[in-house]
Amino acid sequence: AGGAVAAAGSIVVTGPATEAGTLYIYISGELVTVPVASADSATVIGDAIESAINSDINLAVTASNAAGTVTVTCKAKGTYGNFITIESNLGFGEETPAGVSLALTDLTGGATDPDIDDALTGTNLNQEWFTGLAHAYSGIAANLDKLSVYNGIGNTQTGLYDNLVFRPFQSAIGDVTAGSGGFTAIKALADARKTDRTNGAVSVPGSPNHPAEIAAEYLAIVETLGASDSGSGVSDTVGQILVDVLPGSTADRWTDDYDSRDAAVKFGSAPTIYEDGVVKLQNAVTFYHPDSVADENNGYRFRANISKVWNIGNAFKVNFSQDRWKGVVIVADVSLAADNDKARDVDAVIADLVALTNSFESFGWIFQGEYSKDNLTVTLRVTGTGFDTDYPVILSGVGGIMNSQILFDTSFAALLA
Repeated sequence: AGGAVAAAGSIVVTGPATEAGTLYIYISGELVTVPVASADSATVIGDAIESAINSDINLAVTASNAAGTVTVTCKAKGTYGNFITIESNLGFGEETPAGVSLALTDLTGGATDPDIDDALTGTNLNQEWFTGLAHAYSGIAANLDKLSVYNGIGNTQTGLYDNLVFRPFQSAIGDVTAGSGGFTAIKALADARKTDRTNGAVSVPGSPNHPAEIAAEYLAIVETLGASDSGSGVSDTVGQILVDVLPGSTADRWTDDYDSRDAAVKFGSAPTIYEDGVVKLQNAVTFYHPDSVADENNGYRFRANISKVWNIGNAFKVNFSQDRWKGVVIVADVSLAADNDKARDVDAVIADLVALTNSFESFGWIFQGEYSKDNLTVTLRVTGTGFDTDYPVILSGVGGIMNSQILFDTSFAALLA
């Protein structure tokens, strides 16, 4: 964008080193190791830091040393860089060599993001059907609004949810704001977006990793578990590990509290827990939580349910796009049109719907196939141009809660009665 500014931070080295060792520097959670020799000056150590950072092409920054002050600059301009952290000694046993100290300043000052309008215009309408979108505009309401409108707001057949298009996507932002203030901030963002079924957040409060990296990994898991060809049906993300994502400190993690995690799921931020030395996902959700929709009827809350709806919709589209449904003639009874293999009647449509229902039930996308079979309707269009179908389904549940009560006694009376 015109006038955009790259964020910058710094690593200020004090020396000389009085022993050999290694610096363990983390750029947005990515480890950079820098060897240090005894008697190395601040300038020499700064040069080594510059070289180590610049040689790692996967880092989002470049480095430039001047007499032990290493300026770290984001490769991309805009606010993306303002979420890049610089930390040290995050791993077990890591320490700075004697005689050396590091003053670390996170990147700031990034300004002016590009407008995403150009990516959301034209007649393409997600022709390639990208189903997951991670981006760097964490919490920027204007861009979240544009994505939501383009995809389709609320429970409506608009945007990419239009029944003539039906190529919707889901998007997510990462959230690393720490402590109770972080919980309050993400809740405020979510509560301003109650009809947004496109966006949602994943919260790892206090994590040094970049929010966009966290969101990308989260969506990759969601997409893999939700794909119709996953081989094991659709499942939720509970217990899935965010690989190489580091947790915040205990004081930072509002997600350690069950009530806070439960509230976050309901307003649209997927919480995480730090367990067994790794960051694990809980339920994957969107911001969608209109006041007028009861929790038990909120089909757009859980991303697993959205995946089921997409898979069902795509299965309909694929089935009725087959050659056997192209160029058909509509008759009252196909048995009376035996000489025309393109003849189709209402019962032919119903037969396909029943077969589809059986497959949906087999995949575990729906709770019960019988309900759909008993309540579906197929009617002829009065113009004779096709069929109108109403196909109700009750999606399978998104499990994970086992609310058990153990009753005990010390008396043998019940046994001896």
